[in-house]
Amino acid sequence: MSSLNLGFMEKNDVQSFIETLQSADRNEFAGFTMRFARGDEASWKRFIKGAYNHPITWWIGIFQLTMQMGIWGTPLPTSFYSF
Repeated sequence: MSSLNLGFMEKNDVQSFIETLQSADRNEFAGFTMRFARGDEASWKRFIKGAYNHPITWWIGIFQLTMQMGIWGTPLPTSFYSF
């Protein structure tokens, strides 16, 4: 079993989230829990939705992957970037 170590800011975020849920009205809370339970989509479905909703970000990711794989040629030497 892995341990969960949260920093100060994360603990404050969790506390704020719990307080918001506790003060929410019953219908809003029920809607949140239903959406949260349904949020377990397959990775391919999230990928397709992301590509459709954020095409520029998707293409930037594709270019980054192809550059890392060396499809666009060999990378420049690091001395090229020295100023």
